[in-house]
Amino acid sequence: MASESEKKQFLGNYLYQFVLRKVNVEALAGRITGMILDGQTIDYILYLCQNKKEFFNIVDEANLLIKKAE
Repeated sequence: MASESEKKQFLGNYLYQFVLRKVNVEALAGRITGMILDGQTIDYILYLCQNKKEFFNIVDEANLLIKKAE
């Protein structure tokens, strides 16, 4: 069975593609994907995989946070 970090890596690779399509900048997509994965449970990440509206809301929030910090 895969470890939690291996599962997060797999899910991160999956989610990254959707984040990239939304923000259209590779470096930004990587940062946002990392923010989504950081500190979240596998169950919550799986929930985001199933609920695209909630997922894209979180992507938008993370994007705003990054822009405010710059």
